[in-house]
Amino acid sequence: TVLGSIPKEIVICGLTDNEVAKCVTALKELDFSGEATREVGYSVRIRDLETEFGVMTFKNGSQLTLYGSKSQVQKAFAQADELAKKAEADKPVSDSIYVDAEKVKALTAGGPKSVVNGWRNESDVKIRIMEPTGEEENGKGAQVKVVLTAKTKAEIEPMKKKVEDFVKNTACEFVEGDMTKLYDRPVFKVGDVLEIQNISNRWQKAKIDSENEDHTFHATFEGEEESFQTTRKQMRRAEVTDNGVARRFRELCDACGALVSRRDNGLQIMGPKNEMAALKASILDLLRKADYEPQRVTVMYEQARVFHKDNLVAIEKASGADVRRTECTLVLVGDDDQIEKAKAAIEDVIAKEGSMEKIEITEDTVKALKGGGGAKIKEFEAKHEVSLSIPKQAYSIIILGAAAAVAAAKEDLENFCASIEKEQGETVSREIQLESSDIGRVIGTRGSTLRGIREGCNVQITIHDATSCVEIKGTEENVDKAEKMIAAVLEPAEDKAANAAATAKVAPVRPKKKAEEYKGTTADFPTLGGAPPEEGEEEEKTTEKAEPKWGAKKLEWGTKGAQQKEHNGNTAEAFPTLGGKGKGKGSPAPAPTPAPEIVRAPAKARPAPAAPAEVEEEEEAAEFDDPFAMMGGMGVEEEYQVTLAPEAKEAAEEAEEEEEEDEEEKCTTLSSDAE
Repeated sequence: TVLGSIPKEIVICGLTDNEVAKCVTALKELDFSGEATREVGYSVRIRDLETEFGVMTFKNGSQLTLYGSKSQVQKAFAQADELAKKAEADKPVSDSIYVDAEKVKALTAGGPKSVVNGWRNESDVKIRIMEPTGEEENGKGAQVKVVLTAKTKAEIEPMKKKVEDFVKNTACEFVEGDMTKLYDRPVFKVGDVLEIQNISNRWQKAKIDSENEDHTFHATFEGEEESFQTTRKQMRRAEVTDNGVARRFRELCDACGALVSRRDNGLQIMGPKNEMAALKASILDLLRKADYEPQRVTVMYEQARVFHKDNLVAIEKASGADVRRTECTLVLVGDDDQIEKAKAAIEDVIAKEGSMEKIEITEDTVKALKGGGGAKIKEFEAKHEVSLSIPKQAYSIIILGAAAAVAAAKEDLENFCASIEKEQGETVSREIQLESSDIGRVIGTRGSTLRGIREGCNVQITIHDATSCVEIKGTEENVDKAEKMIAAVLEPAEDKAANAAATAKVAPVRPKKKAEEYKGTTADFPTLGGAPPEEGEEEEKTTEKAEPKWGAKKLEWGTKGAQQKEHNGNTAEAFPTLGGKGKGKGSPAPAPTPAPEIVRAPAKARPAPAAPAEVEEEEEAAEFDDPFAMMGGMGVEEEYQVTLAPEAKEAAEEAEEEEEEDEEEKCTTLSSDAE
């Protein structure tokens, strides 16, 4: 056979003749009558055709040959054509546009926040920026190919228009000059004393000890011995020595959104055309200010807070100078005319908001102003629209605000101080020596007692724990009143009760009625077996054998005890009444008398129940108002009237309780005797 041609014969080898015969039969049954070759796209997967249609494939580049029956080959090529059409329909559409290499830098400047990344997030169009295609020639920069890819042409068109508009509206300007002044960093040397941010992000004075090879520094804080490592970003001069041009230039570049590139003899700026003129003018202005010597205006510490951001911006706008504040110093950068205008604007701000007056006051005035959570200070501030501050550990007050308002507030405060001093002239001080155990009683629960004395007497009370001494300050009348209140708090409970009892006024009481003599008659005690028989009526005799007394005869186990008396439920004796009259054997029980309605008299006018006069009234228990009257010898209820003085109320209540206990004990004794 020729090398590379299809062989004409094949050799089949097997383990047995039977297996070889089966293989030959299968090969002869193969149908290759539909062999065909066509050109197909790269989207067709030949392995899928072999599996689905049972054909054999051979692909050479874009040429595909299928071996099999005519019907299967035709079906396989039909499937291949359908897949090709579908792939063609799903094939993404691409378009490209060429952009100047410098403008592409502006397009990609800012990293994740760049313009091109913003476009990618807004749309499904893929944007690819290729490498530059040529070198810079004849002042024209190299061109960069920007490829746009999407599913349809309609999606590409809006994005392509955005790129073209960006290229059209982006301008490139060049600013000549010595730009080292805009980029110069502050120079720090070993031994310099400056301010460094500590771990709490606060500026603290420190001294540079050494500079490392990686341009970091070792420094030591003031008053400490251990050094630490820091960077240039965490360092600043303790006093302003530069004109702030470099800082302004950085702020300008961050705010404008333009691409600023440093060149050997100037700056190249690229951005929107409508912003280029203003940006270029600002850079030239900074270059001029870089040659000016900064001017400083010092203000008082209290006045520094009125020069906030809004006022500084207003001063810059009015003067044209660069104005910034560090602590109590205002730094001005500009020409002579701008500096004069800035100083005039500063004086105007001080006159409107920063006029200051200082008044010396006494310690008592400080307490009066700060008392009640500074209520008096807030009152003066609201009345005159000024700001008041009292320095720590100082007896003075500073007034800050407009000139006219400060003058009015000063006059009002001086009058207030004079009134406080006048009150202090009439103030007396008195000390009371107490036992250490009495201090807590004077203070009370959570200071309630002490607070009540202070507010009730309008005095100042100071308790010295070390000496157990109470100091009272106020007018003589109020001090006396407070001293009496403290004495009343510390007065023993026994003395309080004695004083209260001494002032109590007891009204005369009626003498007790003497109890009637006990006569031992049956009328003194009601019976539970009916009333005794009337005259002429004989008592029924019973023939029953008298029962032995309890315990007279010992009963043996198993013997029959005494026979119980037969109960007859129809006799009157079976249902005894309290105070009723018996009618003899077989008499029906009297109907129960309904309970009378009890009406209670008021406590002060309640009458004593009358004593029983006849035996029949004692036996009719249902007709008594007082259930104890039937017992006889109880006497009548007595009432006592006591008039109490207000300061003796507690002692009178105790005496009344003791009297009630005596009455109860007497009633108990009489009841026992009656039983």
